[in-house]
Amino acid sequence: MRRNPRGLISSIPRDNKPIVMSELDKYLQEILEDKDEEHQTYNNWYSMFIYGIYCSESAKHWLVNRHNGIVTGAIDRMS
Repeated sequence: MRRNPRGLISSIPRDNKPIVMSELDKYLQEILEDKDEEHQTYNNWYSMFIYGIYCSESAKHWLVNRHNGIVTGAIDRMS
């Protein structure tokens, strides 16, 4: 997650553009639905993890800032 937020939140587009909070909410909802369907239950590790992020404003702010910093080059993904 730290090195490549898109690695876990795969609904974030591959185009390496910065995102805003409203877009992240949409991407989290999409990946949550995908994981629920994939595992055929709401009670799976991925869905719980993603839902936890979705419910946490501080986690979402960190995720947006981290993703945007990586794609703009302001943050080294290895740091």
